[in-house]
Amino acid sequence: MMMKTLVALSTALSTMAMTQAGTVIVDGTAEATYGTALAYQNTQTSFGNNADDGPAYANGSELDIARAVVEEGILYVHLAGSLESNWNKLDVFIDARNGGQERILGINPDVDYAALQRMGDDGSGNGLRFDEGFEADY
Repeated sequence: MMMKTLVALSTALSTMAMTQAGTVIVDGTAEATYGTALAYQNTQTSFGNNADDGPAYANGSELDIARAVVEEGILYVHLAGSLESNWNKLDVFIDARNGGQERILGINPDVDYAALQRMGDDGSGNGLRFDEGFEADY
């Protein structure tokens, strides 16, 4: 379900044509300029809910809400949630132009201890596949 949510978010980002009136301020808060949520968590996380409300530590991982807006050709993304303080990561794929990878290839550069390569094709035709029509560029 999380992959479909991320793909839906990325698809929505790649098809945005207009922005809301206002100025985006990058400060960790999703102002009204970001508009309504493009994706939200509707499936319980298997990584546990974060019960620590301090800003420097999390004991659970979850993506609660994703918002985004394009303003003057710049994509602004606000992801609300937490990542457990144990090296858990969040990978965001963006389809912003023609072409890209519909299936993650095994020839991508090393990113975060080969996380991208582990999602990619090992030469047998496997590898993470996105929904039809989504080809990640970034």
